[in-house]
Amino acid sequence: MRYLVFLIVLVFSAGCGPKYVVKNQYIAPRDASGLACTNTCARDKALCLQTCQTTYQVCEQDAYNRAKDISNLENLKYDKAYTSYLYELKVHKRELFLWQQIFDKKYMDFSYFTSKCEKDRDKFACARGHELRDELGHMKRNKPLKPTAPHKPRYADIYNQELQQCSKSCNCESIYDSCFVSCGGEVIPFRMCVSNCE
Repeated sequence: MRYLVFLIVLVFSAGCGPKYVVKNQYIAPRDASGLACTNTCARDKALCLQTCQTTYQVCEQDAYNRAKDISNLENLKYDKAYTSYLYELKVHKRELFLWQQIFDKKYMDFSYFTSKCEKDRDKFACARGHELRDELGHMKRNKPLKPTAPHKPRYADIYNQELQQCSKSCNCESIYDSCFVSCGGEVIPFRMCVSNCE
């Protein structure tokens, strides 16, 4: 019991521990040409981020348009499938009603002949009871199955699927870091606590 309590406390303690993220410290080169070079890197990074954002917005709009077209087609398919489902459901209810009538009649006969077999030891009644038992088992295994309703498409799901083709990551940070180092600067990664810090 003490071991279990210790494990629970350990799990909750781990969940409440400090959370870290990796940041970069940038040490610029001291010479003028190096500083000018890093300024170019900064401008290229800003342009990269802007281009990335614009590209994402265009991709986002394209995903929206594609999702609308796909959604319209899927809804047309759904309407046809649902109409077929309603017809199949109507047929199923009729078949199930007939099945239930036959099953109930056989079950009444089964109960009668089984009882007569047990009381009177009537051979015909015993044989007929066995036959009806097998027939009832066969009917149970072949009971009419209810048709499955079609799945109604959701625009949000289609849109999210199309949106997966868009990416907000253009590696602008890593490109900038490489550029900064090539200018003579230093990039030093470090861990920084962002929550539950002591």
